[in-house]
Amino acid sequence: MAQNYDWHDTNDPIGMMYRTLAKTAQDLEQKIIEGNATETDRLNLDHAYQVLIPWWHFPMLNNSLRASGLSI
Repeated sequence: MAQNYDWHDTNDPIGMMYRTLAKTAQDLEQKIIEGNATETDRLNLDHAYQVLIPWWHFPMLNNSLRASGLSI
């Protein structure tokens, strides 16, 4: 059963981890779009997606990412 995390609470380590990972994924996507990505960047983005995509099924995280201006 999923726990109810506060994704905006900077004292919540789980929420911060996912927000940081989402921001990293967004930065890597931008590097790919700009044509500046290395193969390592592409692999890191793939790994970030493997962690983040299952969490898209949790509306609280999805809404939090959108509210933060992050999109993956």
